[in-house]
Amino acid sequence: MPSLTRRPPLIGLVLLLTLLFGVLAVGAHQRYLREDEALAFEGTAGNVITTIQYQMEDVHAPLYFVSFNLWQQVAGDGEFSSRIYSVLLSMLTLALVYQLGRRWLGTAWAGITALLGLGLSAYFYVYAIEIRPYALVMLTAALSMTFFARWLATRRWRYALAWGFTFLMMLYLHYLGTFLFLMQGVYFVLQGKRTWSLWRQAAGTLALVGLLWLPWFPIFVKQVRHIGALVKAENTHVAGLGVAATPLPTTLPTISSLIELMTNTQPLLYAAILLAGLALLWRRRLYWLAVAWGIGLPVAMLIVNLIVPIYEPRYASTLVPGFGLLVGLSLAALPRWLKPLALVVFAVVGLLTVQTGAVLRVPLRDYLRDLQAAFHPGDVAYLDSVMFDNTALYQYRHYAPSVTPNLQVQMPDQPDKLVALAESNPASPRCIWFITTNWPDQAVQQRFHRIERQRPLQQVIGDERYLFQRLCAPPDVAPRLFGAAMRFRGADVESLSRTRIMLKLWWDVLSAPPADYSISVQMLNESGALVAQHDGPIQDFWSNRPLQTATLTPGHYYIDHRELVLPPGTPPGRYTLALTVYQPWDGARLPVEGAKDNLLTFETVTVPPD
Repeated sequence: MPSLTRRPPLIGLVLLLTLLFGVLAVGAHQRYLREDEALAFEGTAGNVITTIQYQMEDVHAPLYFVSFNLWQQVAGDGEFSSRIYSVLLSMLTLALVYQLGRRWLGTAWAGITALLGLGLSAYFYVYAIEIRPYALVMLTAALSMTFFARWLATRRWRYALAWGFTFLMMLYLHYLGTFLFLMQGVYFVLQGKRTWSLWRQAAGTLALVGLLWLPWFPIFVKQVRHIGALVKAENTHVAGLGVAATPLPTTLPTISSLIELMTNTQPLLYAAILLAGLALLWRRRLYWLAVAWGIGLPVAMLIVNLIVPIYEPRYASTLVPGFGLLVGLSLAALPRWLKPLALVVFAVVGLLTVQTGAVLRVPLRDYLRDLQAAFHPGDVAYLDSVMFDNTALYQYRHYAPSVTPNLQVQMPDQPDKLVALAESNPASPRCIWFITTNWPDQAVQQRFHRIERQRPLQQVIGDERYLFQRLCAPPDVAPRLFGAAMRFRGADVESLSRTRIMLKLWWDVLSAPPADYSISVQMLNESGALVAQHDGPIQDFWSNRPLQTATLTPGHYYIDHRELVLPPGTPPGRYTLALTVYQPWDGARLPVEGAKDNLLTFETVTVPPD
C-alpha cells in the first residue's frame, strides 16, 4: 500500500480536478436561470462605470459585478459562458482547499480528501455555478483563511497585509461575508498566546482596510438604511437593520434544511465522519480553525438572525469551503485500514447526491428554443397572465430572438383586449401563440377558447407551468368549393425532402356532405405528368385517424394531415401540387370551379437536390 504521507501522483490529482470540473460544467449546462441571476445581467449591461453606478443605487457591493462586467466583455453575456466564470472561480477555490488540507494536516492525501469534501458538496455545487457573487465569495473566504493561517504561523507583515486584502475584498464583495472575519477574530483571541507584534500587525492591517473602504462607506450606510427600512417591524429587534424579504427565521425547519444542504441529505454519514475527526484531531489548533469556519460561522449567523434578519443559505456561503475542508480533514485522519473504504463510500455517495441542493425550475430555456424553431414569420405571441420580468426578458432575447419583437402582453386592467383584437380580424394575424403560466385559471382558458373558435390549435410546447399553444386560422386564400358542400381553405407545406412531403389541407363544409368521398393529393411535374399521389379520406390532424366526409358538420375546420411519399430517383426541381375530391365507387370527381378536369392546383414546391 502506498504511503498516505507521500504526495499523490500528479496525474491522479489532475484527473480528480477534471472530474470535479466536469461535474460543475454539466451542472452549468443543466441549470436554469433564476430571478436574481437575471439581475446580474441587468446590473452589468453597460461599462464598468455604469455597473458601479448601478450598484450604488442598489443594495450590493460592487466587486463581483465589476468583475462580471469585464468577463462579459471577453466571453459575452450567454448564460452558459456566464456560469463558466463562476465555475472557474470555484476551481480556484478547490485548489486552495487542497492546499489548506495538505498544509493543515501535514499530508498530501489530506489535500485530496479536502478536495473531495468540498468538490462533492451539494452546497458548493449550488453556488459554484450561480451567476451571482457566491463563487467569488467562497474563493475569497478560502484565500482569506490561507493567508490568515500563514500569518499566525509566520507572524510576518506580508501575510497580515495579504489577509487584510481579503478582508477588503469581502467588504467590496458581500457585506454578510464578513461573518468569516468575526470567526477569525474569535479564533485569534481564544487559540494560543498572541504576542504584541501580532496585535500590532492586526491593528495596523485593520486600520488600512478601514481607510481603503472609506470611499464606499457612505454608500454602504445608505444601502443599509434603504434595505433596513423595508424590514417589517415584527421581523427584527433592531429598527432599521436586517435584510428584507429573503431571510429565513432561525427555526428548527430552517436549521434542518441547512443541515440537509451541508450534508447532501446524508446527515448520519457526515455526523459519523465529523465525530471521528473530532476524536482524532481535537488536539490540533488548525482543526479548530476549520471548525470555527465550517460550523461556528453558520451558528453565529443563525444566532444573530434571532435579532436581525440576515440568514439565507446563499448569504452563508463563506462557510462552504470551511465545511468541505473540515470533512476532508476528518476523512484524512481515519486509520489507514479504514480510510480507503471510507473514501470510496464518501465519493460514491457524493457523486450521487451532489445535485440534491439544486432547486428544480421551469425549463424555460428549452421551451423557448423549441418556440424559436417553431415560430413562423407573421406569427404573434400573446402573453396571458405571464410575469414578464428581467428573467423572462433575458431568456426570450437569447433563446427566442424571433419571438421577442412579436410579443404582446395582456395588461391586467384590460384582460380581454388582445382577445378582442384577434376576434375582430379572424385572418390577421393568422397564427397566435397563446402563452401563459396560469393555465389552470378558468378566465385564462376562456380567453384561449375564444381565440380557438377561429384559429384551431396547431402545436403545444411546454406544460401547465409555462404553456405555449399555437392557434392558426386557415391559410389566407379564397375558399374553393368542391361539389355543393366541401370547401378547400388552403394548405400548409410542413416539410419537404427528396423522399416525402408533409401537408396540412384545410377544409370546412357548408352542409353535411351526402357521402363519403375520397380526396386525392397529387404531385405533377412541369409537363403535367403524375409523379406521386395519396388518396383516401381526411387523415385528422388532431386524432391521426381517418375521418369520413359524411361525418363533417358546418362551423368547424378540419385539417387533413397528409404524407406524400416521392418515388425513388425523383429528380430535384419544381413540381405542382393538385387535389381532387371524387366518389370512390365510380371515380367521378366533384366539380370545382376554374379547375381543368376538376383537378385543382394549389401549391408549387421545389424538391431539393441531394
